[in-house]
Amino acid sequence: MRKTFVFLVLLLACVVANAQDAFTQKTVVKSSVATAELFNRVKSALMPSMTVSKERTYSEDSLVFSGKGIVEFKTNTVYSSIVGSIEYEISAVVTPNQVELIMTNCTHKPANKAAFDNNMGVLVDPLPKDLSIIGVTGANRKACYKYFYKNGIPLCEKTFQELCDKLNYGIAD
Repeated sequence: MRKTFVFLVLLLACVVANAQDAFTQKTVVKSSVATAELFNRVKSALMPSMTVSKERTYSEDSLVFSGKGIVEFKTNTVYSSIVGSIEYEISAVVTPNQVELIMTNCTHKPANKAAFDNNMGVLVDPLPKDLSIIGVTGANRKACYKYFYKNGIPLCEKTFQELCDKLNYGIAD
């Protein structure tokens, strides 16, 4: 019984140590505007950047506006097989006097099919040393995922900063 318990604890430790998180960006913007008006301003500022959007209410003083956006992912000729786009999810949680903006699930969508599986999947942070942990196997896919990681993270950060700028401009008093 004791050996089984020790084995399960070690197994759990290994799983936790190898877990990879999706790339996520967060920021909080303060405002003195009333919650309902703030929510409408957030919608107006972010809606043009989204392909799909929806509204939810968690409680009386917590409104959520979320959706999906797309940014074009360009490459050089060596990695032309992974040209396409990165789809991301964005959420704005509006509470009294502040907005929390969250970007997550940055997922690669290739423009064309290649001879190998050229869908790079979700951007993870940090990049694991062994890419098979996140399901990336084969020399072509590994090289392409490393390129996707190296260029996708700055692209997503830039897109998030642009959304933050739109949000700051849109909710300014």
